[in-house]
This record gives sequence, structure tokens and C-alpha cells, in this order.
Amino acid sequence: MTDRQLEFTFRDATEAETPQREERRLAVTPPSADVLPFPLARRVHYVRRVVDCLASMPKAEAATKWRGLLKRHRRIRRELGVPEDVIEADLLAFAAAVRNLRAYVAPGRSRPRRPAAPNGPTGGDHARPPHRRGA
Repeated sequence: MTDRQLEFTFRDATEAETPQREERRLAVTPPSADVLPFPLARRVHYVRRVVDCLASMPKAEAATKWRGLLKRHRRIRRELGVPEDVIEADLLAFAAAVRNLRAYVAPGRSRPRRPAAPNGPTGGDHARPPHRRGA
């Protein structure tokens, strides 16, 4: 083998004509499966956030915000191609979840109030608190 290196130059190069590409159209295929988004009522963190947001607003402003929120979720689900009856059921369940949580939440809190503790330990050694049993 020789230690010669080939040298390439572009002095004599000419610009080639690029061939015209024909426009391709993508085939539109119908969806092969039903799109079922995760139910809004099961998004506990989101339901709590909505309740906090609505509770922190004046009543009229909260009503406007609520209507806008439902419209937005309805529009998003329609764009996804979700059937109208599924959208309606999901929004009704979401509204019920918000309404139920709102009934149990004090203003400014996102967690339901816990029931009061019983008057004393039930059964077992009364001298020890219930959480220390078996220790």
C-alpha cells in the first residue's frame, strides 16, 4: 500500500437540478379504538384544586369560572372524539364530586374535615393509647 491520499476538489462541480417531488397525501383512517379519557371525577387532586379555587372566589365569579371550566372540558373531549353520552356522564360525575367535596371542605382547606375522635379507646388496655398497642 502506498501512503498516497486522494484529494477531492469541488472546482468543477456544478449544481444539479433537484427533481420535483410529487405531493403526498396522508390517508385519513378512522380510529380503530374508542378514546375514553380518564374520568375527571377520579382525578382527586384536580377536584380538590377546583374546590379550593371556587371556594376562594366570590359567588358570582365562582359560578362564571365553573361554567367556563365545564365548557372547556366538554370542548376538549369533543375534539378527542369522545361520544356525547360519555362526555355528559363524565361531566355529571365531575360536578357531583366537586359538589360533594365542597360540602365537606371548610373555606381555604382542600381536605375534608375529619370526624371527631371517640371519647376514649374502645376495648383493650385503657391505660395505653390505641396507636401504642402491641408495642
